[in-house]
Amino acid sequence: MEEPQKKIVRINVFQTSMALGGRLGLYMIVTYAVMGLSVILPSLSASKFATGASSILSLMSFPLLIGGIFVAYYQMKRFRDANSPDIFPFAIAWMLTLFMYLFATVLSSMAAFAYFKFIDNGIFGQSVIARLEEATAAITTAQDMAGQASDAGTQLLGTQIDTIMKTARWTFSQSASGLTKMIAQSALTTGNILSIIIAILVTKRLKLKDL
Repeated sequence: MEEPQKKIVRINVFQTSMALGGRLGLYMIVTYAVMGLSVILPSLSASKFATGASSILSLMSFPLLIGGIFVAYYQMKRFRDANSPDIFPFAIAWMLTLFMYLFATVLSSMAAFAYFKFIDNGIFGQSVIARLEEATAAITTAQDMAGQASDAGTQLLGTQIDTIMKTARWTFSQSASGLTKMIAQSALTTGNILSIIIAILVTKRLKLKDL
């Protein structure tokens, strides 16, 4: 009896990663939209509905952000299982995951640029700075009421708050292209790290078939 040949992964890396990255990019756009709305809704309206919706969206933001990792992993695992190869090496898994994040970043960055260029009109930056000012005022009030903070600790905290505020004001003074570039750089840096982790997980969980 002839020994059956092992299946080998034969894929178009760019075509496959574009398809996977497109779906991940849409997920990232939804995540960005939820996070953005949670920040700007109180600035757009002072109604209880806007405040409540902002709170709900804020609670959803973190799970959605973390969920992006599982979406990327699930897509890679599903692709691997659908092709049922006997060989799924780390190099292929890593390249697919890396390019998937690249295409997802391109798609989500295009959406971010369109928002900041044609829709935002500075509302998001103003809302973030307003939130930071509220948090700063709350911390200062708490310190005054406690009356237990040392002068050195108070000075250090004040310096850190000033640095954060200056950074926020500088960030949101950038043009739409500048803000988009910062978002893309952050997403690509995160994607580079996660692509290695996901590739390792996908490769290790693949079991060779006994022939």
